[in-house]
Amino acid sequence: MKKLLLLIIPMLVIFAGCEKNPIGALLYNGINQSTGYPDTWVLYRDGNLMASKNSFDFPTFTDYWHAPHQGELELAHAGESYTGSKSIYVAWNGDKSYDNNDGTEQDYVGFVINSENKEYGIDVSSGAYRYMKFRVKGHLNANVVLRVETQGADRYTMSGAPGAWESNAGANIVDGTWREYTITLVPSSLVALKDMFVIVLRNTISVQSNGGYVHIDDIRFTK
Repeated sequence: MKKLLLLIIPMLVIFAGCEKNPIGALLYNGINQSTGYPDTWVLYRDGNLMASKNSFDFPTFTDYWHAPHQGELELAHAGESYTGSKSIYVAWNGDKSYDNNDGTEQDYVGFVINSENKEYGIDVSSGAYRYMKFRVKGHLNANVVLRVETQGADRYTMSGAPGAWESNAGANIVDGTWREYTITLVPSSLVALKDMFVIVLRNTISVQSNGGYVHIDDIRFTK
């Protein structure tokens, strides 16, 4: 019995000194199962949405992916991946669709991956994450861009919306090769992280586009 107590006491001291880990809270709804913050926090990889136990519960911005287009949005699309065999697949034929909130006609489609706490967010500011990295492969028709947003980004686009990355014909090209892209973050802005990863395909001109498709994989926060 004395030996058992001697073993238990040091273990209690160790666990009492452990910093609570919000990454564990994201995965296990408040149960912290590790200490500190990983240098690389993987949000999505090979068909696995690792940041929330509500893995496939994600809101879309418009009604486009209802029938007959529901197969054009998959979070675990088989047969294409940077790592493994599955990726996020997002496709759009360019048709106008209707905003899910107010019913207005829009020339974009998109969805958001939320953190576990969708109402108040999760505080990961102490993790000191400086970058959001992700990989993209696909094809976008003329005048269509892929837009990626995440909370805590440090810059704005010409649309005025919070910091984002957008594809174009230059350094941010989307084509048939897997390419890695980076969004720079402000760690202090990650106090109430709700919208972890936002994906939008949008038409940039007044004439209707032919849309396009993308595969997205290996999404992660890094220091």
